[in-house]
Amino acid sequence: MKTTSHYKRTEYGLILILFWVACFVPPVAFAKDEWKIIGLSSKGTLFYNSETVTELSAEKRGVWTKFVSNAEGMKWLQSRGGKFAGAAYVTYYYEINCVERITRCRSGYAYSRKGDSLGSIDCPGEGAEAAMIFPKSFPGEFLLQKFCP
Repeated sequence: MKTTSHYKRTEYGLILILFWVACFVPPVAFAKDEWKIIGLSSKGTLFYNSETVTELSAEKRGVWTKFVSNAEGMKWLQSRGGKFAGAAYVTYYYEINCVERITRCRSGYAYSRKGDSLGSIDCPGEGAEAAMIFPKSFPGEFLLQKFCP
């Protein structure tokens, strides 16, 4: 009997806690994360901001991405020097042309581990020039698969 009583008290306690959370914890605490994973590379993880995906035209999409470095990626960023040396992650705004299969990086920023901006940075690869998307290319193929029908 004592065991049954103990379980009932625990059950009632959980119900009260859940009721309190539902009534008094602000909905912001349950807000969805706008950064969604696109893919992984040997240097880190690529995310996109779901709230920034835009249809620029029938064949073009625009999106902000975030590249979070792993240990190998951190070494790679530090080897680039400048603002990259202290960067834990970088963000880039990409335009993807679904018909021509090209990406164009328009803007980039570097951030510290604490999330402090280290300033604007050059886009990777071709930069603002259009870059052809090759099979299994990173981030090109990942962006194309995610945002083009």
